[in-house]
Amino acid sequence: MWKLEEVKSKQTKVPYQINGKKANATNLKTWTSYDKALNNFELGKTNGIGFVLTDNDPFTCIDLDNCIQDGVITSEVKALVDTIDSYTEYSQSGNGLHIWVKGKKPGTRSKNSKKGIEIYDNKRFIIMTGNHVEGTPLEIIDRQDILDYIYDSYFGTTSENVKPGPKMDSSDNSKLSSPKLSDQDVINIASKAKNGDHFKALYSGEYSAYGSQSEADIALCNIIAFYTQDMEQIDRIFSSSGLYREKWDREDYKTWTIQKAVNSLTTTYQKTSSSNDSQLQTKGITIPKPYSVGKNGMLYEIKTKKVDGMDMEVPVFVSRKTPFLTKEFHNVEYNQLFYEIEWEEPYGTVREVVPASTISSRRELLELSNKGFSVNDNNVKHLIQYLDTYQAYNSVEKFHAVERIGKIKGKVIHPLMNDNVEIISIDHGEKQLLEAFQVKGTSEEWKREVFERIKDSPKAVFMLLASFASVIISDLKVPPFIVELYSGTSQGKTTVLRIICTVWGNSRDFLNYWHSTNVGIERKSAFLNSFPFIIDDTKNAADEKILKSAIYQFSTGRSKGRGSLKGSQREYTWQNIMLSTGEVSLNEYVRNHGGAAARIIPLSGQPLKRDFDNVDKLERAIEEYHGAIGIDFLNVWNQCKDDFIPEYHKFKSYYVKKAKDNDVLARIANYYASIHFTGSVLKEKLGLDIDLKAISTLFDEMAEENKNTDKAMQFLEDILMDLDSDRNAIRGLRLVHNNRMKAIYVNDTKQLYLMPQYLKEFLKTETSQIRGEWLRRGITVASMRNGKETDGVQFKHKGEKFRAIPLNMEVVNELGFDFHEEISQGYPK
Repeated sequence: MWKLEEVKSKQTKVPYQINGKKANATNLKTWTSYDKALNNFELGKTNGIGFVLTDNDPFTCIDLDNCIQDGVITSEVKALVDTIDSYTEYSQSGNGLHIWVKGKKPGTRSKNSKKGIEIYDNKRFIIMTGNHVEGTPLEIIDRQDILDYIYDSYFGTTSENVKPGPKMDSSDNSKLSSPKLSDQDVINIASKAKNGDHFKALYSGEYSAYGSQSEADIALCNIIAFYTQDMEQIDRIFSSSGLYREKWDREDYKTWTIQKAVNSLTTTYQKTSSSNDSQLQTKGITIPKPYSVGKNGMLYEIKTKKVDGMDMEVPVFVSRKTPFLTKEFHNVEYNQLFYEIEWEEPYGTVREVVPASTISSRRELLELSNKGFSVNDNNVKHLIQYLDTYQAYNSVEKFHAVERIGKIKGKVIHPLMNDNVEIISIDHGEKQLLEAFQVKGTSEEWKREVFERIKDSPKAVFMLLASFASVIISDLKVPPFIVELYSGTSQGKTTVLRIICTVWGNSRDFLNYWHSTNVGIERKSAFLNSFPFIIDDTKNAADEKILKSAIYQFSTGRSKGRGSLKGSQREYTWQNIMLSTGEVSLNEYVRNHGGAAARIIPLSGQPLKRDFDNVDKLERAIEEYHGAIGIDFLNVWNQCKDDFIPEYHKFKSYYVKKAKDNDVLARIANYYASIHFTGSVLKEKLGLDIDLKAISTLFDEMAEENKNTDKAMQFLEDILMDLDSDRNAIRGLRLVHNNRMKAIYVNDTKQLYLMPQYLKEFLKTETSQIRGEWLRRGITVASMRNGKETDGVQFKHKGEKFRAIPLNMEVVNELGFDFHEEISQGYPK
């Protein structure tokens, strides 16, 4: 936060803490969060807020002073804004601009007074106005390459007197000049080059692979500049391309873009008698000039140096390991580009899949050092240039890819049946889940050795059917839900989870555990997407808050929205089934949290018969037979789902009727029906000997055993227990002050009334829903008020008027509660 104060006869923006003391841009103890700073500003305690740049964030701010004249941005600065193409806002004075980018300043200088430009990336407090410059992005973009160029232009050794964007004298680049070529020759040669497809796409006007058309403009100019360094010729060729638009005719923008392309060249096209004369071939990949690969795979850059007065080509060391780009991945779900980068180690070849931004960003490329790649502060800039030049000489093989499995764009992606779609897994946990998808044995062997041993155990069978159902609930329009199995220790719960893992692969890697974070659970749920999230033993959770949050968040099918300075991050989504175990029901962790019971199908008790010989054989079968039955089920479903889906609605109607007037059971009926329906498909199409009648009976047992499935009655019983244990809070039984009164009992009529405020405190967010259900089901006594049915009545008790909610005493008595007491001198003995 800051205040405008007079310091040494000059108006100065002074940073302040929320406690009113002055802040320091280098002392993080004096900083605060965005929310707190904004609150103070809105209360009028400060003039505005700002952001402290540090080495720990990826941001750089370009501060441009006095660049707005008569309300119009000057042409030179307008060219800067258009070229950088990142979030830009007006400064506090209204006469300047702040351009925010992701990237780091490549040198130590920060200020060019003559040009009115300052660049900061740490130890600086920057005023934020939020006054966005129209036409610039609303997010902060990674612009390291452009930042390097701008820094070079304004802070290089001669930059104090250099204006970015003047017409270039071709003699400046005589050492890089290509031979004279006609416009058509340039287009023909570029189209037939290794990166010809890339050139042809850009030349035709296709720019969807780039964040903006301005980025595509630079990319096309970079390719053209490789073949000709004549700025007028580059202009002609670009103007004949599909990327040409009115903006190109602006001299500032055109000159800036072309000069950037020419100035960034490190090598150029040269005619040779043999196509390989100017190239070094290794591993079937072209190593571009001026680079070469030396002994032990080290990368060198060939430079011309004076040796004994003569120009000699000398190899200059770049990196201990030479990287190659071996695959290019286009994400079919989101507009993203990835590369597989490869290098050699003594123990073998290392391959890492990285976002396209990694090979052009100093900060991101440096992170590969954690994987053993030879990159550091000294060579990172050279490696970025090498990888950029590499793409001009090599046509990298292209693939469709996804970042997760499950249903994407209407098709279920299975790791073993992905139809030429590569699955990119960058996270270690995701790789482990991918490796879990394995096939061992056949479906017939699995049915004989695994399913036949559990088919007479309905709870185990139900959990197994849920594992299959998870991949089809999106087709049935059923939202994510949870099936849990809870009982005492050593009851076979973990064995059942291992069994249901065998539908898709090996249980060692597929089975998850509750000792995780909320973010970890969200990420795995999203990665599995349609496949079941199987997780064992709630007692291992770090604390109950994780369980409470996970139950609610999982059933929404969407991760929590998380923000950043560049805006909201992409949210994870999923539509699958969580299968969990524990010693107590998940409902116990969320008793008073809205609607939790309606998201959970709870199964209690021992899931498998006590047959140690059978369990021992099951344990061995789990290791030997897995994965095949899941693939067969997916194939059957893909072929027949249009015929089967109408049948699902019959199952849904059946269970809704069984739920009767229980709202929670009615919602569970939708989930339960999807699992019973899946069993019918498996029985008919894959020949599993499933006792479907036992699945129906299990629904009734579940409703009887689990009071939480009738939330309205559960709350009523909890309230009556609370009153029974605290009779001093019931007026009529005791002398009670109004501020402590929970209920009134009229001894003569044996009628119990609940006070509205007590109900509101007890039921919290579910007050309206539960009162409404009580009234509908006759749990409370209805009366008419203003022509509408209500649960509240007004009456007198001992001379005082009250408005309260009368309970149906038949229901109270059926639950075993009796509040009647003998009266002595006005109050019970």
